[in-house]
Amino acid sequence: MARIRYCANCGARLPLRAPARRRYCDDVCRSQAYRSRVASDRIWTLGMMLA
Repeated sequence: MARIRYCANCGARLPLRAPARRRYCDDVCRSQAYRSRVASDRIWTLGMMLA
């Protein structure tokens, strides 16, 4: 029985036959997740510089 998995960014359901390594439903979600990670790293770095 296949386990239902969801996109790490938007929460949409991934296709049942998707490879085990797949984390995002499409390239748009993958790009948005990357931009979000980069932005949070910049904010954290800026906070450390101001502290």
